[in-house]
Amino acid sequence: MLWRIASAADKPDVLVLRACVPIGFLGHPVGTLLSVEGQRAGFNTALEVTVVNGETLKEPVVVWTLVYILANGPIKLIGYEKPMMIGQPPAEVPEGKVSVNPHPWSLAGQFVVLPEGGAATQPSGSGR
Repeated sequence: MLWRIASAADKPDVLVLRACVPIGFLGHPVGTLLSVEGQRAGFNTALEVTVVNGETLKEPVVVWTLVYILANGPIKLIGYEKPMMIGQPPAEVPEGKVSVNPHPWSLAGQFVVLPEGGAATQPSGSGR
């Protein structure tokens, strides 16, 4: 059972997550080994993914990475997606003020590049 209702002593109208592996922005359960293809998306650590495991996505998906993407052309990486929060939490914004962070507080995908996935600067089709 993935969900349970909290006891009456708790808040009976609240669902409590026991165990769940969410589907990531790339369409697979987070933590799943993936081969992705795409290109740098503006920032050196943002990747616009167009192909996952050989299948072209209907629309490109931008995920963050922990590596600098220096290549200007297509790249292919091996790794997995994990969720991360970006932006500034509302609790950190003083009442009546507006966050100076350019990103709204939201869930985003982060792609973790595995060492056997090759360097992020390596263009696809380069033999790695």
